Amino acid sequence: MRACKFGVIALVALLCGAPLFAAVEAPPNKWEKAIAEFEKEDAKAMPAPGGVLFVGSSTIRLWKVKEAFPDLPVLNRGFGGSEYVDLNLFFDRIVAKYQPKVIVLYAGDNDIAMGKTAETVAAEYKTLLGKIDTALPECRVITVGIKPSVARWNLYPAMKQVNEAMKQLAAEKPSRTFLDQEPLLFGADGKPDAGLLMKDGLHLNEAGYDKLTEAIRPLLTAALGG
Repeated sequence: MRACKFGVIALVALLCGAPLFAAVEAPPNKWEKAIAEFEKEDAKAMPAPGGVLFVGSSTIRLWKVKEAFPDLPVLNRGFGGSEYVDLNLFFDRIVAKYQPKVIVLYAGDNDIAMGKTAETVAAEYKTLLGKIDTALPECRVITVGIKPSVARWNLYPAMKQVNEAMKQLAAEKPSRTFLDQEPLLFGADGKPDAGLLMKDGLHLNEAGYDKLTEAIRPLLTAALGG
């Protein structure tokens, strides 16, 4: 009898459009706090449009771009540990809103480390390029290839596949440029030069960033029309 009574109540609830059970909210994205911090900064002083936006994972986050390019209108929106899927998710909040003239991208490193296939990472990168083309059709994009590192050397074959895919996608439009980090970070033995990395064998040290900065400066100058 009780089961029958419950069934009647459930049917009435459905017919009336009322939820039978309380909705369960999805957990917040793990990067929400980092994105919110960027938005707090923007609320204090919104960056002017037409600048150079650096966005991506820890290679971007740890890059002291204002010191590296004191003469250029640069903005750093890197959040360590992020992947291309995160850049797509937060695109409107950390990319499109700034209306940059140039975007410098770095991701894919963590993507492969988290077990994604090269094909999946390349597809997510392609999705990001599509978002940029739609929202920022005049924007130039410089993609920094996934770096070879000591800590993730065993994963580099898959990373190299992603780099090749990104290079091919970048070649489809004159507004896109791909920067390969192999010539910058390989030693004479054809392996990552530990002297350009932090003690963790993963992140670039000051010497590593000096090489990256030197390599990307002419690309930025050209993209800005200088």
